[in-house]
Amino acid sequence: RIPFSTQPRTFEACLCNQHCPRPATTTPMFRNLAKYKDWLLSRRLVGTDNRGNKYYVQYMGQGLPEKRYSEYSDTTPTFGADTVPTEWWAWLHHRRASPPTPAELG
Repeated sequence: RIPFSTQPRTFEACLCNQHCPRPATTTPMFRNLAKYKDWLLSRRLVGTDNRGNKYYVQYMGQGLPEKRYSEYSDTTPTFGADTVPTEWWAWLHHRRASPPTPAELG
């Protein structure tokens, strides 16, 4: 067994400050990047409104309800109930099953 001080530099001590080496790819930064990548891959753009807001649905896992959310555009001056059209509000709050069509938003 090689003493801890002479092991290759590709390992680092774990967060518990003991002498148990872990690969450098398990640092908190890389774990957060992996979670962010999974989050990006599990979401799907459903539509946009005339103000430029984007509406997404995210798959949360087997047996869990899907998450619906919006990203406001940079041109939206304030955030409130009047920034989301009624049809999209109903979809976000699961009042309707399908997202509004462009003809409905017309």
